Amino acid sequence: MRKPKFRFRLRTLLVIVTLCAVGFGFWGNILYRDYREKQAIEAIKKAGGQIEKVDDRVVRVYLGGPTWGNEQIKNLVPYLRQLRKLRELDFVRVGLTDDGIEPLSVLDHLAEVFIFESGVTPTGIQRLRTDILPNTKISTEEPDPIASQMVAAIIYPHAIVALAWSPDGSIFATGSGDGHIRLWNANSPKPIADWRAHEKWTFGIKFSPDGKIVATGGADEVARLWDVTTHRLIAELTGHTDDIHAIAFTPDGTQFVTASDDRTIRIWDLASRKTVRLLTGHQAQIPAMDVSADGKLIASASRDDSVRVWDLATGNSLAVLDSKSGDVLTVAFEPNGSRLASAGIDGQVRLWDLKDFQLLRSFEVDPDRVFRLAFHPIADLLVSSGENGVRVDNLTTGTFSKSGGQEKVSCVAIHPAGKLLASTNAAGEIHLFDVRSLEKYQIFRTLYGERGLDLNVQ
Repeated sequence: MRKPKFRFRLRTLLVIVTLCAVGFGFWGNILYRDYREKQAIEAIKKAGGQIEKVDDRVVRVYLGGPTWGNEQIKNLVPYLRQLRKLRELDFVRVGLTDDGIEPLSVLDHLAEVFIFESGVTPTGIQRLRTDILPNTKISTEEPDPIASQMVAAIIYPHAIVALAWSPDGSIFATGSGDGHIRLWNANSPKPIADWRAHEKWTFGIKFSPDGKIVATGGADEVARLWDVTTHRLIAELTGHTDDIHAIAFTPDGTQFVTASDDRTIRIWDLASRKTVRLLTGHQAQIPAMDVSADGKLIASASRDDSVRVWDLATGNSLAVLDSKSGDVLTVAFEPNGSRLASAGIDGQVRLWDLKDFQLLRSFEVDPDRVFRLAFHPIADLLVSSGENGVRVDNLTTGTFSKSGGQEKVSCVAIHPAGKLLASTNAAGEIHLFDVRSLEKYQIFRTLYGERGLDLNVQ
């Protein structure tokens, strides 16, 4: 009588063991896949490549610069193969030649490969299309870069991509591709303070309303708070999974807002240093964000061609403003809270009514791209920076003034008193202007050489 019971128990045990084996195999495979993808991401970033993620999976890799030769790309291919969600691979001005394209044959899961201004000849391109990657689209135009604030394919460490005045206007801060933050006095040719804030890029800089804290956001997915006087690190805010390009304090200084290439916005409580709200909805990177002067609204610009307006208190999305123009790279609230300005890849500024979120008007300010907008604190002026310089538009009269002589002007910021304007560019320069006439007062230049960093003023 006991034999059937023993067989039943044995069958049950075998079923349990089989299910456990299947479960361990399933979860083990997922964990191993995640481990290999993490390895691949680390290898790509260490080698200087850029990545774009969707749902925390790498979908695009961007390799730019002559250091990417045949051997370097060959060594990276095994890691690229581990990224099973990878759909796009970009080669921009790389040293890849016809002799080095054969290893790409294992990347047959790619949907599209961009090869722009490389050493691969038309014959090599044709071979890629017909023999090596026959099921992948091979494109030879320049792809959009992954970096949101700057559009140059090759950005050097001295490029300045972040700028902010302190609330009292006594100093201003800059952030650059070397990960440093520098504090400047407008009357001195050299920075009054200089320290490394992030591993690579310092993309965002803002002062707290009381001027005691300077905050930074960077390419290491972390936002940091620093004591302005001692330069001591006060806090690290972690949670984003990609570059943090835009940051802002609320006017009362109790909360802090960050926007990331992971397509999310986080609102932090500065007392607890915890995320209190996570805003989702954008379908692509968020290169810029602003908080209204009354602290009620957040506006975010995205490479999904849209601007979103959010209720800061609840985190609810109040409006989605369709630019119908491609990537939106910048947004700015008017100080009185009646209008919102946005601009981006098409060089057009769009003014939106914040009462009904309708488009009031649009006008071109740069034949190429616009990187940053800033409203004057008192006058009806809008300052923009872009590929071809700085422009100041009088929104009442419709007239404007323009300053040339600069390219890829990444940032503009108006002094709190409203007279002085600072701008920064990809060449590592800081220009100080009269905000109305755009007459230049002085230029600071950061020069990188073999012996390190020298700072001079012209």
